[in-house]
Amino acid sequence: MAADGSRSAVLPDGKYECYMLAGSSLQYAFIDIHVSGNSYRDRAGKSGRLTVAADDRIRFTGPLAGASAKLLSGERIGLNMDGGNFYNTTCSRRKG
Repeated sequence: MAADGSRSAVLPDGKYECYMLAGSSLQYAFIDIHVSGNSYRDRAGKSGRLTVAADDRIRFTGPLAGASAKLLSGERIGLNMDGGNFYNTTCSRRKG
C-alpha cells in the first residue's frame, strides 16, 4: 500500500463489461472499461488513470472522473455516474 492509502495492481488487467440496473433487470450499459495496470480506457478509446484506496474506493481521472466507484468482490467495479453510493452499474471482468 502506498503512503497515500492507495493500492496498486488490485484490479487485474482486462476488459470489464458494464451492466446497469433498470427496474428489476440488468441491461448492457455500453461503458466497457479496459484496465491495464493503473491506466484504463473506455469503449470510445478515451483514457485515464485509476487508483484504489484502502477502503476499496476507486478514483478515476479522465472520462470517468465524475463517477463514484468501488471495488466489489469477484473482480467487479461498482459505478454510480451521479456520484452517489448506490452502485447501480456493475462492471465484471470478462474471462477468456
